[in-house]
Amino acid sequence: MNYEETVAKIQETVDGYPGLYRDLLTYLRERIKEVLTGSSATIVIRLYGENLVILRDKAQEVYTALTDIEGVIDLQVQPQVSVPQVEVHVRPEKAAQFGLTAGVIRNAVNLLIKGEKVGEFYENQNIFDVVVWGAPETRTDLGALRSLMLDIPSGGVLSVLFSGGILSLGSLIGFVTVLGIAARNSIMLISHYRYLQLEDGQLFGMELVIQGAKERLAPILMTAMTTAG
Repeated sequence: MNYEETVAKIQETVDGYPGLYRDLLTYLRERIKEVLTGSSATIVIRLYGENLVILRDKAQEVYTALTDIEGVIDLQVQPQVSVPQVEVHVRPEKAAQFGLTAGVIRNAVNLLIKGEKVGEFYENQNIFDVVVWGAPETRTDLGALRSLMLDIPSGGVLSVLFSGGILSLGSLIGFVTVLGIAARNSIMLISHYRYLQLEDGQLFGMELVIQGAKERLAPILMTAMTTAG
């Protein structure tokens, strides 16, 4: 096999893909260059700074200046892509009031945005990851984070993430009271469904659900108004 001819054919094929950053090397040459320079290129120009936007502009200026130098081939600027990030700052003293820790809150946010692998399934000798995460429209919406529901050890859920309000003992008692009333109404509604199904002989379906909801609406509203008053 003619080495130079083979390399030329491979290079011609790779060059046919627009926008592709390429550097055709043998494995040994690539390893040696990376050890010596930290990159696979023969000559590396490094720019240092804190502002990534300015570094990109300066890198492009260097690229333009080197383009017309005779003998320079495979000139390229290493792409620096900005990665959107969300920083979650937890107030430990507030979280502790509900039995939550910073780790629990961050894990919930991470599950919503990044997702978490929960298993695998196999099909036609292929392995696919099973990942749980938020819906696409939720993962890019900061408002969804502000209304993120968290399970609390004392029962129920809490949506106070990123809120700036003050939670008093009275409001906490009110929250627990409303939660209890909502649970009681739900239990009574399900019990009424069972009554219609077993005692009246109705088949469980949409008609039964609508009838049961209508019949329980008045007691639920009376309870709600009494609580609000």
